[in-house]
Amino acid sequence: MNQVINLAVILDINLVSGGALHMSQSQIFFLQKLKKLNKNLNITLIVTDKELFLEFKKKYNLRIFFYNKKNFFIKLLNYLYKKIIQYISIDSYFEFFLKKKKINFVYFSSPSYLVLLFRNLEFIYTVFDLIDKKLEKLPEHNKSVINIRDKSYEHPSLYAKKIFFTNNNRRKIFIKKYNCISKKLFLNQFPSSLCLGKLESKKVKINFIDKTIDSYILYPAQYWSHKNHSYIIKSISRFRSSHLKNLGCIFTGSDKGNLNFLQILAQKEGVKEKIIFFNYLSDNQLVYLYKNCSCVVFPSLIGFDSFPLFESFYFKKMIIYNQYLIDKSYKSNVILLNINKYDDLEKKLLYFKKYKKYFKKKTAINFQFYKKNFLQKENYFYNLLLK
Repeated sequence: MNQVINLAVILDINLVSGGALHMSQSQIFFLQKLKKLNKNLNITLIVTDKELFLEFKKKYNLRIFFYNKKNFFIKLLNYLYKKIIQYISIDSYFEFFLKKKKINFVYFSSPSYLVLLFRNLEFIYTVFDLIDKKLEKLPEHNKSVINIRDKSYEHPSLYAKKIFFTNNNRRKIFIKKYNCISKKLFLNQFPSSLCLGKLESKKVKINFIDKTIDSYILYPAQYWSHKNHSYIIKSISRFRSSHLKNLGCIFTGSDKGNLNFLQILAQKEGVKEKIIFFNYLSDNQLVYLYKNCSCVVFPSLIGFDSFPLFESFYFKKMIIYNQYLIDKSYKSNVILLNINKYDDLEKKLLYFKKYKKYFKKKTAINFQFYKKNFLQKENYFYNLLLK
């Protein structure tokens, strides 16, 4: 790469964006490594959330600008642009904003409807999970959300230089659904930022109402209905074995409209004393919870793979994963969970306790699997991004 590339990373997220934040921070980590490898690469962060902008200004020694997408004037210009772009080819205000800062290449760290403003600047787009038709009835997947998501995927399928996916299943679905040519679609799985930079753990006060609790399962996930926390709550209420009487559960994430329902459900199912609902915790606090949990449970309805999967590998914790969802390449690394049966979680937890020595060896193997998959990531990312 001889020409100078002034790369803008679009961070259309906030401080409590969960996986999207961890993904973005991981991408920045590797981009900084790329910058050291090539003097012709300049990196600029474009942040749309004021609090995240201020946080990143302190955290990163990079050019960082705030793009106020909520500004009335900017919203009006963007609206007008979308109306006239089909008739005349001009720069959007966002493209104009970036070109003034000498940007000649754009990288979206996560899905964003702001991609609709790009036609005249080369860009790479990132796709997360695609909404399954069976899940369109969930409150977070209303017609408006689906419409925006579809538009923000259709547009890069036409105009993006490359589109990144973390999983080949998503790539195949995308090709079929959005009629996109396969040669611009690439796999690019990042590790979670929790697993980078040797984060120190910060102690979290864990106070179960049931004082007999001496261990806990962990489910770190935003409180969306598709994350299926209710499965764990209903399963715990059906535990019968005395071997699990001292086992609790910790949830942690941002409320996306489902937290109150889950708290009421826990009360109704009679397991309120055994569950802690934490809000969004810092990375250091989450590290503490990982290091001290018994195992991780992932009953989500979305996610062929996930950050909790890779974080479990990294922290040498066993993960019990939705068997109907997980990518086949990871099946041997996890304990498979039948989310259609509420008694299956108890069976799998008892199985885990009974063969603890075996699973200790399994987690060591998973850690090596993690290292093999993410070692030398910067070299692969360099070729994928810039060549």
